[in-house]
Amino acid sequence: MKKIAVVLVCLFVVLGAAYCGAGWWLGAQAQKQYEVAIDQKIPLYLRLPKENPYFKVSIKSYERGIFHSAAVTSVVLNIPDGQPLKFLVINSIQHGPLAFTQTPDSSSSIQPAMAVITTTWTGEGEAGDVIKGLLEKIPELKASEIQTILKFDGSGESHASIPAFKKTSPNNKGQDLTVDWGGLKGHWRFDVLRNKASGSFSIPALNVSDPDQQLVLKSLTGDFDIQQGEKAYATGEMSIACANMDFRGANGAAPMGVQSAAYRQASWFSGEAINASITASFEKLTAEQMSFGPFVFELELRKLDSDTLVRFQQKMEGMQAQLFGKHSEEMTEQLTGFYKQFLTEFLAKSPEMEIKQFKAATPWGDFDARFFITVSESGGLIVENPLAALTSVSASLNASISEKLLNIIMQSGIKSDLQKEGLNDPAKIDKVATERAGELIQDLITNNLIVRENQSIKASAAYRPGQLIVNGKPLSLQDFLR
Repeated sequence: MKKIAVVLVCLFVVLGAAYCGAGWWLGAQAQKQYEVAIDQKIPLYLRLPKENPYFKVSIKSYERGIFHSAAVTSVVLNIPDGQPLKFLVINSIQHGPLAFTQTPDSSSSIQPAMAVITTTWTGEGEAGDVIKGLLEKIPELKASEIQTILKFDGSGESHASIPAFKKTSPNNKGQDLTVDWGGLKGHWRFDVLRNKASGSFSIPALNVSDPDQQLVLKSLTGDFDIQQGEKAYATGEMSIACANMDFRGANGAAPMGVQSAAYRQASWFSGEAINASITASFEKLTAEQMSFGPFVFELELRKLDSDTLVRFQQKMEGMQAQLFGKHSEEMTEQLTGFYKQFLTEFLAKSPEMEIKQFKAATPWGDFDARFFITVSESGGLIVENPLAALTSVSASLNASISEKLLNIIMQSGIKSDLQKEGLNDPAKIDKVATERAGELIQDLITNNLIVRENQSIKASAAYRPGQLIVNGKPLSLQDFLR
């Protein structure tokens, strides 16, 4: 029995020493991974430009133990023409190989992991007074935290939470300003070795109000799924949606609101090229006591040269440091030259653009359009010589609009011109605008540039170098431009 007891004691000692050694080694690995992330400016493992002048991050201290380490990171947000914001990110790091985790929804577990990092924040120095003041006014924010689990294979996941609160304080007029914040929860996964990340967030509600105005937001959600490929260009998708947002303005202004608004963008590799899409929509928009919607806009870009985009991204990152703090005139001049060079290279690679959907319902009728354009290899000449588009661009258009809506749009432009000409009589402006809009529409119909069909105005056009077809009939460029 004594021998067995001695063996068991020795075994426990060996296992304990091995666990302590594993904890120390994993702590070293966690520190190494943490330092690499900070050096490459990859907070939360989402890549940022390394030479970003607006965002600086550095390790202030790192104290490593056997089972636990503590790290403090300094973050500075430089605001052009303003005071920088400086705050501290405080990380409590629990080493593996077994780690206890507890997510914001209070679910807990013990699982194999390299480390578990619990992150909180506070202001630093005079530049952090804004942050400190915010935390003093809203102490609930001190409970905000991010918990990150680093796994052995280089992957991991994070849970973030900002607690709900309701606070009332004076606004700049001395009136009561109430902020009712419903909280925020976020969850994302990342893989450092494969350079990819995905996640989501949700804000249940936000209500900001004072005696004069009010903003109410309900159910704001978002998600992303991105991956950086071999060419150091990140592709994937991102979306954001809001179930409802209402705004009541001051001085008796009519309320505004939007329901079921959404935005999504995506990009993906197609061979050596990159394709991308953008979609924006809402179900209903209320403004000036009128309702608009549904609305949808879908744009797709195809055959984007990946090498050109990578060079653009790299040069843009380098230019940020050069342009930081410069006057707007200097920035405009440098950026104009930069974008001209980029467009010249970009258009020479035969990109395509298609508006797949552009639909809107209004109180005066509906609008629906589709558009497609492609550029040949000589498209790079367009930047310096716009007339080169006549020989390097092919395009098509199909559109339909209610005649009432078209009339209102035309009248609005004509009224603006009449006012610039010095006409100030509202009744006369309305009369002249109505007559001119009707004449213009009829003139376009007579010349076959548009077609009247029931209560709608329709148009279709196709252009190839040297050939223009409008509403099914050939039309010379001279007649079209006349």
